[in-house]
Amino acid sequence: MPTQQSYADYSKIKFVIFTLSILTFIFAAIGGSIYYFKVRNSLLKETRQRCITTVDNVNQNISLFLRKYKLAVKTLSNLEEIKIFFINPSHNDLKKINYILDVFSTSFQTEACYLMDIQGNTIASSNRHTKHNFVGKKFFFSAIL
Repeated sequence: MPTQQSYADYSKIKFVIFTLSILTFIFAAIGGSIYYFKVRNSLLKETRQRCITTVDNVNQNISLFLRKYKLAVKTLSNLEEIKIFFINPSHNDLKKINYILDVFSTSFQTEACYLMDIQGNTIASSNRHTKHNFVGKKFFFSAIL
């Protein structure tokens, strides 16, 4: 038969087990929270680094793209035929200019390559035979690199 003393011991053991259970739960919750925030911060840092790398790569690609086309524009503007055409335009010179623009457009894999006068009028274009050609159009509002 259980005695009063054994009930008291049983209550103490029950209290100790209950207290240990609560402490285990609290420590597990704290450990889980710490783990969650460490993993979250690590993922955020990794994601930020990937974004920075991607932006840097895009920036380099855009810079390379612009350098490539600036070089083409400089090359075109330094051609003797282009200079002569702007000083004294003629029909024969226009044929040469159109050929040069065709070659540049093909070489640089562009949809069109064109020349504009100082007012922004397109005077020659590699897309002159297409439905949406630029010849005779004003593009003075466009940004020029």
